[in-house]
Amino acid sequence: MLALCWQLSNTSSDLVSKTLRHIKNAVSVLSPGELEDWLGRAFDLLDSSGLDAVASFLERSAAAELAAFKDSAVVRLEEVSARLEVYLKGLSGIDFRVSASAGLSGPGNCYTNGPTIFLPREINAFDAAEKNLLLYRLAAVHKWAQAAGGTLAPPLLFPLFADRQLALDLYNILESIRLDAFLERQVPGLFEKTRPLRTEFLSRRQLKLIPSGQTKKTVFVEGLFELYLAMGQDGAPYNVEIAGGAMKAWQKARRHESAAEGALALFELYRLVEGSCPGLYMPIDTSYIGVIRPDEVRHEQQKEALARRRRFEETVEEILDMPDFGPGAPAPAGRKRAIPFRSAEPGKTYLFIRGRLIELDPELLKELSAGERGENPFPGRGAC
Repeated sequence: MLALCWQLSNTSSDLVSKTLRHIKNAVSVLSPGELEDWLGRAFDLLDSSGLDAVASFLERSAAAELAAFKDSAVVRLEEVSARLEVYLKGLSGIDFRVSASAGLSGPGNCYTNGPTIFLPREINAFDAAEKNLLLYRLAAVHKWAQAAGGTLAPPLLFPLFADRQLALDLYNILESIRLDAFLERQVPGLFEKTRPLRTEFLSRRQLKLIPSGQTKKTVFVEGLFELYLAMGQDGAPYNVEIAGGAMKAWQKARRHESAAEGALALFELYRLVEGSCPGLYMPIDTSYIGVIRPDEVRHEQQKEALARRRRFEETVEEILDMPDFGPGAPAPAGRKRAIPFRSAEPGKTYLFIRGRLIELDPELLKELSAGERGENPFPGRGAC
């Protein structure tokens, strides 16, 4: 409360007095938890949309308007995105950007291309705002876990499969099972709070028998997803005909320590499903874990690779334009050293030009080596 007033005082003292009156009204209507959420949304609007937006929000402090806020379960991304970005920064030390995905609502619209986490514009999956806010936090953290855990590393893997969507859904579930252990270590409090959400999601599905029109292939994937939601506990409502295979896949995925193991397991599981489950695969709803979009991941990787290569080329050009002088010699009169001299460190790779060392990070070294062999260092694009 005081922090919000302090922030607003930098703009107008009159605004502070108005805000205190609005807060006084809110205190008389909202519980302490609801008041905290109300103030949190005001902060988020201030960070994401500016002074006018937060002023408009605070002015809606009449009893009827506060009662509507209290009863509303819908949580909108514009109200929480700034909070989520701060939360992710605190967890990872990385400045992730949180942006709205094309879908209006539903956790199934969550995905990431690496630097940006895309979340739905609103979530109304539960009848309580605190649960929907928790689902936003879980969705953001799950996408961070994918980026940190290497899930996004093999975007070129999926064209190898005849049924690309089947492979994508299997891999998404396998990786989510593996990342459970990561999240339980990194965010134990949040992980524990989300257990009831998983139980509620699971109770909504209840796929015990093969419904009319569903193939065994679809039922297997649904069963594996339900096992993920149930954390492998007995009683998960998967079809008895595919229970053994799905349970074995879940148990193996729990032991995976890297995305590379998940990718190898995907080939094995894909062959099993194709060989033992006849019929076409009808994609299931993977709400709660979102989706993986390898094309967008690959596009972002190509952008980063091209930017890295441009920075390298600019550095080389700058060095080549400089006059020759060794590490021990002073810079020519009137010139500053734009690129300082440095000493080589063991275990790193460098390019040595005119007495200067340029460190080559592993990704850039891989791209340069591919170019020397006459290969395209940026698959999926024309030769650069």
